[in-house]
Amino acid sequence: MKTTLLLSSFLGIALASSAADSPKDAVKAAAKKLTDKGNYSYVSTAKFAGGGGGGKGGFVRGFAATRLISNYKTPAAQAAELADKATALKEADGAISGALPEATARELMSFGGRGGGGGGQARQISGAKASVKFWLKDGMLSKYEITTEGSMSFNNNDINLGRTTTVEIKDVGTTKATIPEDAKARLQ
Repeated sequence: MKTTLLLSSFLGIALASSAADSPKDAVKAAAKKLTDKGNYSYVSTAKFAGGGGGGKGGFVRGFAATRLISNYKTPAAQAAELADKATALKEADGAISGALPEATARELMSFGGRGGGGGGQARQISGAKASVKFWLKDGMLSKYEITTEGSMSFNNNDINLGRTTTVEIKDVGTTKATIPEDAKARLQ
């Protein structure tokens, strides 16, 4: 009886422990650890694919950049949010990756805005798909990548859209602000 109770308790603790160590929890903990460090720098690069479909002007990247800036999130906050939304995160080849729901893909492809023209109607994105991949180093987020694909109708033309955004985090805990001497003098 005591052996069965002890074995059951041990098994319960082991299962609870392994559930807490899921890939999703690992990414969220790594993002929190990055936030707790206080400062870091990062480089975000985006590669666009598609954009075809003809028409005058095609896809307006300036509009997209404006939407991205107005909906800015720190890399740590965005990574934690993406990990929360991702489905079936799995660890393989040194990274944690998974798919994002269609609603999240649409949100990422609309650059956080409603889109639409003078009528105020949102542009319809069809075939929206997205995935996310995270890299951790020493238990801290070091890089993540978001890939989106789908199409949108613009001026009665179907435009294939695709984007891969990579965010690389560096200089964690070492980023310093240097104030020029003349600026220091003005502050005193």
